[in-house]
Amino acid sequence: ETYHDGTQEVVGTTFIDDFNWDRSAEVTVGKGSYTWDTTNGKLTCATVTGSYSGLKFKDLQFGDQYAEIVTTPTVDKTVKYVFNWDGTYNSNLFDNCYYISLSGSSISQSFRINKRVGGVTTVLSYNTISFTATNPHIIRMLKVGATITASLYTLDGTLINTVTATDSTYSSGYSGLGTYGIGASFHNVRIIGLESTSTNGIAACIPPIGG
Repeated sequence: ETYHDGTQEVVGTTFIDDFNWDRSAEVTVGKGSYTWDTTNGKLTCATVTGSYSGLKFKDLQFGDQYAEIVTTPTVDKTVKYVFNWDGTYNSNLFDNCYYISLSGSSISQSFRINKRVGGVTTVLSYNTISFTATNPHIIRMLKVGATITASLYTLDGTLINTVTATDSTYSSGYSGLGTYGIGASFHNVRIIGLESTSTNGIAACIPPIGG
């Protein structure tokens, strides 16, 4: 697909899933299990493996990208968007990747950018936040080069928090979803990724985030 930034077209690939159809054949579930509720348009974690679930969007790979995820963590559960991932797991958790996590903990809610390398998690950016974990929220993430920015919004578009990190460990890879705990849901996923033939940056073709 192409997007126009006002001066030239940006060539990119878009992945969209609003879960109104059963597209389970298009993902690879690596940990736990999920149910596709096509009536209400949501994907829900049904079981976990050692407290975690995880899936990969088949063979689709992105480098620089914009991602938008509508999700309901629920109380004491965590939702995750994983990207630039090699598709492996370690101790039931995504490995060798970046991931954005939104925790609905009843003790301390948080919004983070994380990195996994060889089974070790590094928190690249972290904020303690306050939100209603039983309501749907929007995560918007932009990765351009070594800069990763993620923002959390209410469903009506009110900004709650933004986290930013700089890291160059991973430049491309698979994308996927995951949870800590059973019952967290995803309602919509949209990813716009820059193809290698594009002549300018992915930032040119996405809406601003963090404001």
